[in-house]
Amino acid sequence: MAKPKGFRKVGLGGWIAIGMVAGGLFGWAVGQPVIVLEPLGTVLIRLLKMLIIPLVFFSVSAGICSIEKFARVKKLGRFFVIYWAISGIVASSIGFAVAKIMKPGIGIVLEAKDYVKPELSFVDSFLGWIPKNPVEAMASFNLVQVLLFTIIFALGVAALSMSKAEAGITMKKFLEAGSAVTFKMIGWVLWYAPIGVFCLMAVLIGTSGTIVIGSVFKMIATQWVAYSVIFVLFYGLFLRFAVGVNLVQHVRNIYPAMALAFASCSSAATMPVTMQVEKDMGVPEDAVNFLQPLASTINMHAVAAELPIYVVWTSQMFGLSLSFGEVALIIILGVILAAACAGVPGGGIVVAAMVLTTMGLPLTPVPWIAGVYRLIDMPNTLLNNVGDTVGMTWVAKRIGELDLDKYYKKKVRSKASPAKSE
Repeated sequence: MAKPKGFRKVGLGGWIAIGMVAGGLFGWAVGQPVIVLEPLGTVLIRLLKMLIIPLVFFSVSAGICSIEKFARVKKLGRFFVIYWAISGIVASSIGFAVAKIMKPGIGIVLEAKDYVKPELSFVDSFLGWIPKNPVEAMASFNLVQVLLFTIIFALGVAALSMSKAEAGITMKKFLEAGSAVTFKMIGWVLWYAPIGVFCLMAVLIGTSGTIVIGSVFKMIATQWVAYSVIFVLFYGLFLRFAVGVNLVQHVRNIYPAMALAFASCSSAATMPVTMQVEKDMGVPEDAVNFLQPLASTINMHAVAAELPIYVVWTSQMFGLSLSFGEVALIIILGVILAAACAGVPGGGIVVAAMVLTTMGLPLTPVPWIAGVYRLIDMPNTLLNNVGDTVGMTWVAKRIGELDLDKYYKKKVRSKASPAKSE
């Protein structure tokens, strides 16, 4: 099904932003009577919730099944997994900490209506995370149980696939196909997103006033600050002490990929440039060819940081507190769901819905996120891209194959004799 020419020109993100602005203006002009549009907005929320379970199951499973690649290059894979896990937890923790400090949801009070927060404590609810019946867990929307079952199931498929068992190969193809079908369904649902966002925003502004707009942009500012902390402090310190190089030189090496990532908002589109700059700065070619596609898929530091921000922001607006167990769970989910969201069209909508649903929070802010996601997505993609290159540099250093002459090529050239031409 071809999209209308006008739709292609403006783009999904553009239409959603138009729907958000137009809905806000319409709600401001009409006032309370705009409540009649609420069912049309609820349709979008219900369609998104409909897709969360299949997205988690198929997307996470398909991603984990790619672990079979590590059997071919164990040394590279081992170091990359270490980097992915540790750096992902750090990024997620920074996102949570910045949100707690900046308090983007304070100043607006919304009613949670029929939402009941689940008890999520690492001490009291650990056994409750283990599903007695995975089908029941899916039917009851217990995403923690669904995630645990999905991870175990996918590891079993990956083990069979690595051993070339027919059952494993067949199931892996089924999961990949299921993931592709789910993404196609999400694409269809997002066709309706501009209408749903228009209605939800109109109802929100018509009944609650314009105060929520300030909260949305404070949330965006929180995202940018968190990304800046990760970029300057975490990457800077990591490169200095774990790799022995400096951030300024690293940025000089990868700047073309950074610029393309920021402009395109697509890690996949940026990948060829990213791979080239990594090779040019001294990372072994075989390591780049093997690891970078995987890194672009699961190593999402900006997404890991943004998901806890959504949870803190929403809980503050609805006056809901977070326990220590919930905080720890948010940080872990930031890493897992960040890996799961790769390739999801309109990721800002779907992933936000996933994490809020997992934490038992209202989905009211999801359309607001969709309306402004372009402002988040540009620095988001840039940070994800930089995080990949930092990880590739560290892996090359750990295996003793980082070519520092290439890495500091500008410094090497500056030492050359002025009379010598290249």
